[in-house]
Amino acid sequence: MERCEATTGDICRRPATWKHSVYVGNREAGRFLYNGYWCDEHAERVAEQRRQDRIPPPRLTRIAQMEA
Repeated sequence: MERCEATTGDICRRPATWKHSVYVGNREAGRFLYNGYWCDEHAERVAEQRRQDRIPPPRLTRIAQMEA
């Protein structure tokens, strides 16, 4: 399983639950660059930052369910 890639302050050690596909250009019509992996908390931070910057929200895909 992938790990969260957040490194702000300290490295996040939680398992990734979201995959963020990054493209150059117009979403999936552009050239694929890389996949980023985020835990729930950091995925929300990425989405919130994009809302504040007034750019389209990231295309996040859930890759794992959190166990209760």
